[in-house]
Amino acid sequence: MNMLRFKAIIIILCFSAMLGCHAPRRAESPTGRYFSIMTYNINRDLPDHAATVALIKTHLPDIVVLQETNPMWESRLRTALHNHYPYTQFKHHEYGGGLAILSKFSFHTNAYLPSPADKYPAWLVQTETPIGPLQILAVHLHAPVNHERQFTLNAWLTRGKDRLREIQSYLPAINPKQPHIILGDFNVHPNHDAARFLQQHNYINALDEFHPYAHTWHQRIGLFQFSNQVDHIYYKSPLYCFDTFTLNGGGSDHQPLIGFFTVKPQAITKPSNPHSN
Repeated sequence: MNMLRFKAIIIILCFSAMLGCHAPRRAESPTGRYFSIMTYNINRDLPDHAATVALIKTHLPDIVVLQETNPMWESRLRTALHNHYPYTQFKHHEYGGGLAILSKFSFHTNAYLPSPADKYPAWLVQTETPIGPLQILAVHLHAPVNHERQFTLNAWLTRGKDRLREIQSYLPAINPKQPHIILGDFNVHPNHDAARFLQQHNYINALDEFHPYAHTWHQRIGLFQFSNQVDHIYYKSPLYCFDTFTLNGGGSDHQPLIGFFTVKPQAITKPSNPHSN
């Protein structure tokens, strides 16, 4: 990458990170029946299995959704976490497209959705939580890379169309009458393409709602440290979020997010495994 392209990408990153900031909502302590969920891009090229396992064990969210898993990660995580997560599934895919779900609640696959941009598939599952049925759409949208998987200015400027096509093609698989969450590595700031599309359709960005200045991705290039908010948890009514925030630890260039959710009281249906506070 030449210096002109490098500087242009950095300017875009810094400018996009400043857009759309707003006063944060005050966090609340979870009460009554609720569930917690984490999303984390573990970065298959930085395989610090011990740090990732330690982070998950420290927080033990009810549901963990991971991106960039592979067979080696599956072996390590199943061995280390099987006592905590009796329901675990992995979907392997080349070039960082692997997904994993580790859960304290049983779940099944509703759909495994190919990318219309010929990139990473999405995974829609159905589970039972303390607040009743929940759909989870796990995504890893198109990174700003070219066909040789290299980061370029042109890819940064054009891959937004691919991410938008991806989220538009995945959304119809969700049953809109049931509570659902869309989460994962969107590879984009909340104010752009696929993320903005969800917000235009009444989805709330949970991290941006509470911590609009938080960054979930950090990369050092030479003397420079770059950051952006590219990992997200989206939800809409009847779900209600108590808080969502980033966690420190792990061995990735991404930070995990953890969110705590319930539903409005009139929407709760026959919960299982309720949390009690």
